[in-house]
Amino acid sequence: MALVILCTGCNAGRQQEALAEPDTYAYSIRTKEELRSFFSLDKADIIVSGHRGGSFADYPENCLETMKRIIQNMTTFYEIDPRLTSDSVAVLLHDTTLDRTTTGKGTLRETSYAEVSKLFLKNAKGVTTPYRVPTLNEVLEWSRDKVILHIDQKEIPFTAMSELVHRMDLHNIVFSSQVPSNARYMVSVDPDVMIIAWMHSMEEFRKFEEAGVLGNIVAVWVCTDSIGKDQQELAAVLRANGIRVMVATATSRDRHRAAFSSHPDIIETDYPLDFIGWKNVRR
Repeated sequence: MALVILCTGCNAGRQQEALAEPDTYAYSIRTKEELRSFFSLDKADIIVSGHRGGSFADYPENCLETMKRIIQNMTTFYEIDPRLTSDSVAVLLHDTTLDRTTTGKGTLRETSYAEVSKLFLKNAKGVTTPYRVPTLNEVLEWSRDKVILHIDQKEIPFTAMSELVHRMDLHNIVFSSQVPSNARYMVSVDPDVMIIAWMHSMEEFRKFEEAGVLGNIVAVWVCTDSIGKDQQELAAVLRANGIRVMVATATSRDRHRAAFSSHPDIIETDYPLDFIGWKNVRR
């Protein structure tokens, strides 16, 4: 599978209109130390993350042009969703089906890359845009010396993803992990892997601690919307271990203020540009 994924950059250079413009807020991550430094709590600010690659106006989710536009306006990093076509080409798509976000129909796993490459992406309102479904390879290559990518593990084995990242000599990648056993496995495959974990309680924190993976975790998603009173201890312990506390507003702009007011270290949102100019937000 890794060899197939490594060949998925066949349409790189297809989307030149967005790629031709400057990346005003791009940044270079060339070592694991620089990756850790990006998430360091010493900066005492709030980082905004683009959920599903972010979106705004006519720019859809998991879209290379969208990510390009956002990095021209603010410092961020992107959570992305790689999945496989029927012929095992890795592309970015959150859903298992094509219907919601593309002009196609049916499941991605039953559709060839040749077919997917002809589809157009839809924006959040379901309106067709001129943008295509990007391959994982072209997004990874574009991200080099520009931005951190947070890879949400869907169906592609971590071993294949790790091999791909190492062969491309990328140091700007973090991976998600929802359970301690998965995080422990990831560390056994790649001792230097950087992880964004899911923890909602002190009990879950202790399980990750027992798994011996805290040193690989740079951030933890603790809740949707805002940090509650019952999570204050968890937030304090995470920060004491040098780990950023993340909340997610996801698709709801109405919850931005509540999320911000709970004083997180990272806010993950579909609409990162909404936070430009907010106090303490990294710019």
